[in-house]
Amino acid sequence: MKLIDIHHPIYITGIFGCLLLCLCSCAPAKPLQVFKRQSKAEVFSLAFSPDGQRLAIGSSAPATLPGINADNPRLPEGTIELWNVKTGKLSTTLRQSAWTENSDQANRIGSISFSPDGKWVVGSGTIEYTLWDLATGRQKYKWHCGLGDPKLSVGWSGDSRVLVLPSVENEQFGFTNGIAVIDVASGKRTAFFPVEVGYASAARISPDGKLLATAGDDCTVRVFDLAAQTNIFNDFAQHPLYTTSFSPNGRYLIGGSGDGGALLIYEIKSAGGKVEVNKLDNSSVTGLELHQIEFTPDGKQAFANCYEAVALWDATRWTTPRQLPNCRGRLSPDGNQVALVRDESPDVIELWNLDELAKTMRQKASR
Repeated sequence: MKLIDIHHPIYITGIFGCLLLCLCSCAPAKPLQVFKRQSKAEVFSLAFSPDGQRLAIGSSAPATLPGINADNPRLPEGTIELWNVKTGKLSTTLRQSAWTENSDQANRIGSISFSPDGKWVVGSGTIEYTLWDLATGRQKYKWHCGLGDPKLSVGWSGDSRVLVLPSVENEQFGFTNGIAVIDVASGKRTAFFPVEVGYASAARISPDGKLLATAGDDCTVRVFDLAAQTNIFNDFAQHPLYTTSFSPNGRYLIGGSGDGGALLIYEIKSAGGKVEVNKLDNSSVTGLELHQIEFTPDGKQAFANCYEAVALWDATRWTTPRQLPNCRGRLSPDGNQVALVRDESPDVIELWNLDELAKTMRQKASR
């Protein structure tokens, strides 16, 4: 039997290499960058610009407007902080006042959405939307939504010319909840798609610009033909829904949160000029309130900003997602990075590589 010389250089090098590999594989995952906010105000929403160079943070700041009278305190104003992702520096703060005497929650920026061409950003407040011109940092238009929900999520057409807003139509003899279609150039409403009961929480336009999908408090996923202004599909989910999203190729439609935080999955087909929407299945139950579902560009993964958590799915199987609690996050347009703000430290923005963040997320058992 041949004895091994443990002092031989080759043996020592091999052992050292194994130890180094072990240490590297066991090293905790870390963010790529950490940005420090001056404000410790709670972060309600995040969004990346289409080129991934800007990160918008929805928060609040002390009011610059006086109260209605001396007895009314000054309430916070909603703010959108624009951060340069490369330098980690705050470049601009947009103050979006939706001032009201009733609640200090009225000025939350609950949802932020950049236009696909990167020229505009919309802040969704409790009672109104504001469209900002990013070149000038000035408000372009305001629209009253009338729903009293800061988490309402808007949608854009691919050419950035059309914006769809969950809102209320003020009619002569009452009000109708639905989706307002806005011409961005003029700021005028060009169409309105009503929902029967409740209200829509989110609206999205399909990648080809032909379909409008909505999901909302009325527990229903709806699909409309934008050009014909007709309702072509409804699915009642029995539970309030907070988000909807098309896959990058437009083949699939997702609705959430549904029953216990499950995603609703639909397939969209076109045959003989007619669009068909078929329900495929539900994802596994997560127990989360799901908001802002985003796909990676290849459509293979889906990232969700949830109430007090983030989640990551394998979008080819929709099995139990990985979860990270007590935080908010958004996926970058290229699908490689995630901006994360933890509940216990709202003054710190973490920028993660998606794969590295996935290592820190745990697989929640299905129930």
